[in-house]
This record gives sequence, C-alpha cells and structure tokens, in this order.
Amino acid sequence: MLKRVRGGYKVYSKSTKKPLSKKPKSKAAAMKQLAAVEISKMKKKKQEPKLPKRGERAKKNKKYTKKKKSST
Repeated sequence: MLKRVRGGYKVYSKSTKKPLSKKPKSKAAAMKQLAAVEISKMKKKKQEPKLPKRGERAKKNKKYTKKKKSST
C-alpha cells in the first residue's frame, strides 16, 4: 500500500500498517519496491513446505508412535 508522506511516498503493509520503507521515495521508486515485496511474498509461499498441525507428525511417523504390548 502506498501512502503519500512529506517528501514523497512510502510503502506500508496492509495488515499491520507498518512502514516497509525507511525514507520517502518518488512514486516510481515506491511502486518498484511494492512490486518487489509482492514478488518476494509469492516466492516465499511457493518455497515453504506445509508442516503438519500439532500432533499429526507423531501419528504419521512410526518412530514416535506408542507400541502396543502383546499379551502372550
């Protein structure tokens, strides 16, 4: 999200409203930075492996499952 500030434009996050740029920039430079942020977000989403929810890992992995005692 771009916001006009004194001295130019700044890039802010939509959800947390924190500034993603330190110094005010020209509109063209701010648009380039915003595009770079979006590209890095897409790359990060593709690279992150989906981890199982809490407790699911132990169920799938035999090493961590409880063994039943045989009654013979």
